[in-house]
Amino acid sequence: MSPGPATALLAAVATAGFLVDRIWALAAMTVILVVVCMRSPVERRWLYISGALFSALGVIVISPLTWSSGGGTLLWEGPTLPVIGPLDLSTDEIQIAVVNGLRLAVVALAF
Repeated sequence: MSPGPATALLAAVATAGFLVDRIWALAAMTVILVVVCMRSPVERRWLYISGALFSALGVIVISPLTWSSGGGTLLWEGPTLPVIGPLDLSTDEIQIAVVNGLRLAVVALAF
């Protein structure tokens, strides 16, 4: 495939990653993009793939603790920190963090 259509296709996938809010669809796009990235030369692929996936994992792990939605089932109620506020964990916060982490992975792997 020539560079022009390939760039347009990957830009469309990145745009779809921003618009989709279903976890299964974002996970499928992430897996497909990882498979596409595996076709790159060995010297460059691991740094690129690990950087994208570790960034996404960081969003998934840290985001639920620093953002309070007020919705969902409360799973853990932690201490209140002066600058951050209350540290609590709910199902709604976990779902939103997973969606945002997968969106980051899709966009990072697409470009």
